[in-house]
Amino acid sequence: MPYCQKCGSEVTEEMEHCPKCGASLKLRAISRETYEKYEKEEKTERHEKEEKTEKHEKEEVSRFWILIFGIIIVIIGATSLITALLDLPSSWRGAVLLVSIGIVIILFAIYGAMKSSRRNPRP
Repeated sequence: MPYCQKCGSEVTEEMEHCPKCGASLKLRAISRETYEKYEKEEKTERHEKEEKTEKHEKEEVSRFWILIFGIIIVIIGATSLITALLDLPSSWRGAVLLVSIGIVIILFAIYGAMKSSRRNPRP
């Protein structure tokens, strides 16, 4: 028994259009097994695409948190540096260290984001 290639409903050889979806049956009617195989491949392809999109979104979220962490460290370091400039010159080392670590983290996050976006462009 032939089936509509578009929606999979049962049709007869004499029909020119599918009674359910209206698709033209002049091209060819396919067997139920062929339709199910095609449908399964399409679902698998759609699932793989969704997984890739999900992975890309998760990478963006993790880069976002790394960037936020770096910014927080820079802010803490800058605050310590300002405090050190006003009161205690001997504590500059810790402030400079915090600012430096924060800048490095931010640079790594930006570099990772650029590298990742080139390797995995948005769908």
